[in-house]
Amino acid sequence: MAARRRRSRRAFLKVAALGVSAPAWALRPAAAGAGAKRRPSFLLVISDDQGGQMGCLGTKGLATPHMDALAGQGVLFRQAFCTFGSCSPARASMLTGLYPHAHGITANVHEHLGPRPPANWPAGRRRHNAFYRVPSGAPTLIELLKKAGYRTGITSKFHLSPHEKFPFDQWIKGNGGEDVARFIEGCDDRPFFLVHNIRSPHRPFGGFIGRARRKIVDPRRVRVPAYLPDTPMMRRDWAQYLTCIEITDAKLGEAMAALKASGRAGEAVVWYTGDNGPAFHRGKYSVYDFGLRVPLIAAGPGIRRGLATDALVSHVDLMPTVADLAGIDLPRPLHGRSLRALLEGRPDPAAAKVIFGEVAFGHGPESAQGRSASDGRLHYIRRIRPDRPHKMPADNFQEKPWGNRSYRATIEAAKAFPLARRLLAQVEGTEPVEELFDLARDPWCMRDVLNDPAYAAGLARLRAEMDRWIRQTNDRAFLSKAPAGGSKEIRT
Repeated sequence: MAARRRRSRRAFLKVAALGVSAPAWALRPAAAGAGAKRRPSFLLVISDDQGGQMGCLGTKGLATPHMDALAGQGVLFRQAFCTFGSCSPARASMLTGLYPHAHGITANVHEHLGPRPPANWPAGRRRHNAFYRVPSGAPTLIELLKKAGYRTGITSKFHLSPHEKFPFDQWIKGNGGEDVARFIEGCDDRPFFLVHNIRSPHRPFGGFIGRARRKIVDPRRVRVPAYLPDTPMMRRDWAQYLTCIEITDAKLGEAMAALKASGRAGEAVVWYTGDNGPAFHRGKYSVYDFGLRVPLIAAGPGIRRGLATDALVSHVDLMPTVADLAGIDLPRPLHGRSLRALLEGRPDPAAAKVIFGEVAFGHGPESAQGRSASDGRLHYIRRIRPDRPHKMPADNFQEKPWGNRSYRATIEAAKAFPLARRLLAQVEGTEPVEELFDLARDPWCMRDVLNDPAYAAGLARLRAEMDRWIRQTNDRAFLSKAPAGGSKEIRT
């Protein structure tokens, strides 16, 4: 076994030495009958604050050869969404199969990477994490996999609560290819599940760019989101974000090289996703499409190669899909569903027709909250108490320490781009109780068509779909808050 580890280590170093400018790790289909009795292993790669921006999704000015190669060797989901536009709630949904109002983490919790917080952890952190936590009765994917004999690990970032609900076998501070290699080496022949967290493209962008000694994407070649002002300052901020996605792509390449060098790529299902949308106002921590849309790719044994689908999928689908592929029975109903049929390229009669998202600002009966329902064409938003405080996260507007220039660019360009300024003012003020957007005509959600008669039928349908979802998921904050003109079926 030690000799195998040394060979794997040398192989990784040899592959890594080829560089990450072009994929050298190409996954090969498993030989017929090979490993038929083995349960699949899983490598879940999560980037931090990456929205639906990749080369294979057509993002202008962006080169992502490793993401594109992975998509070509598996299934690319072009309509994938997180459940909540912030780190802890979104990541908890991946590992519980539940929406945040059900799994309990509706705000970011304090970070500690390790099996338990230290004894001298401040009392305030303990109280905060004790309030926002996954309940004991909700099984997590890590608990189920560990019980089924999987070796589990996580790199670089945890950001969940409580620790005992996520009993990883190994907590790894680094997030490079060598960290992936070491973890796999330590698994011997056991099936594994590794959550590999890549820190970029979270703000501040400059730190990642400086450490990577990377030249930024040419600001002249990018296309900034239409709801933001197209100015030199804004273009540079957006170009830095895209540059950090390219850095993330290189880190994905390192992980894939390590997996290939381990000799276990033929048995591993690789998932690639981001936790939530990027740190721009109306992105991260919002229920607009920009804040909820994320990348999602799956590749590996038994998964159709080179398939791109517009099926609506959510992070809540990750847990039931992994459990299905691993042959693990789920002990309770979940909000998500297995994507196995889609992964195998088969029709899925149970495919989601509407996908949901949420946001919460604080807790308690007087907090501002929002929910969204999207069918891929129409994006409906409902809010309660929008007049209550709902401050954006600091990295959505602060230049120091977060390096955010989009906020200042929007304010300074108010005369030239008045709509961009009005949309920012709305986010900072009282947002509408309801909004409706036609994503086919207005992908950046700039023109509310809620009162347009042409959309009356679509609005009524999405209102009813949201009412049903609120009841089915026991979303207590919204149970008695049907909007004027909406369905009257909701009861507490």
